[in-house]
Amino acid sequence: IKPVNASQASTIYALRDGKPVKMANFYHENRIEVPFEEISPNLINAVIAVEDPRFYEHGGVDIISLLRATLTNRATFGEGPGASTITMQYVRQSQVEAANLTGDAEAIAAATEVTVARKLREIRLAIALENEVEKKDILAGYLNLSFFGTNINGVEAASEYYFGIKAKDLNVPQAAMLTAMLKGAELYRPDVE
Repeated sequence: IKPVNASQASTIYALRDGKPVKMANFYHENRIEVPFEEISPNLINAVIAVEDPRFYEHGGVDIISLLRATLTNRATFGEGPGASTITMQYVRQSQVEAANLTGDAEAIAAATEVTVARKLREIRLAIALENEVEKKDILAGYLNLSFFGTNINGVEAASEYYFGIKAKDLNVPQAAMLTAMLKGAELYRPDVE
């Protein structure tokens, strides 16, 4: 599996007194990709704690969480917890983004459908990805593809939009807010009452 090259924002600058001044941003998806090293440790720690506490211990699939979720979902008729690791979520996000970039309605439906076949494909691809890509790059890829509210994709765009700072400068409360948004971006937006 090769992670998707997601669309990013483009910025137009003009010179004022010999210095570049930002004039406008244009984008299909408001995203500014950043490497792992430019993401705050506060955010990294919060995301791992909430989304995948055994991230550094598993090889793409957390068997313990998968078994727990399977049993709980059977007992509650599908109302239990999820079992997707950060790697599996990154695989799913990459597939959805690739489908969206092609505009192929069938590919979009296949990438977003909730089926056992899709989950098994994610598991297989997550294991393959973990054999090829470092954990830090998987985490950075996940955070660069994540949705943070209407037209806000990726942690850098979210940090700049909500807090006016770079992702590397997020403090603990700001990191906690963005981490909560991973569960439901539109539900936890700080700019909407």
